[in-house]
Amino acid sequence: MSLQRTPKALLELAPGQRHLSLRERSLLLLAEGTPLTQLQAMYHGQGAALVQRLLEDGYLQQPSAARTTAASEPPSASAPISLAGVRMHLFDLCERMFANRLHDTAHHLRQMLREARDVDSMLHARDQLLGAVHLHAGAERAEALRQQLADMLPERSLDTPS
Repeated sequence: MSLQRTPKALLELAPGQRHLSLRERSLLLLAEGTPLTQLQAMYHGQGAALVQRLLEDGYLQQPSAARTTAASEPPSASAPISLAGVRMHLFDLCERMFANRLHDTAHHLRQMLREARDVDSMLHARDQLLGAVHLHAGAERAEALRQQLADMLPERSLDTPS
């Protein structure tokens, strides 16, 4: 099961609105299309508390509640995660894993993420981040992150010929 953003969440994600923390905003961006169990497992298990708080505060809702409260809005439950959402999530991973210990690595990855404007460059940035995780945290951690990110960012763009 996955959750849906409410109109309150859409206002929070609009430019200039900043009432939530970076992690809460990141969860809002990833909420639609990401399984609830995956959201709850984020941030070393702190995701469950963040999801619960976002539900209680009216930023997220169960899909059945979304149909009754947002009947006039176009359905977006099947909408893919935006590149901005993926970028924010990758920035968070970079900060948590490298910012305090490996300053040069963090700086390099941040720069790549800032410049990533399409699926291919975002895939390259993701692969560089996973390579750094593999090098500094091990293959098991890198593979776990690769699986987590697989649902967020497809291997190739839908508009790229196969």
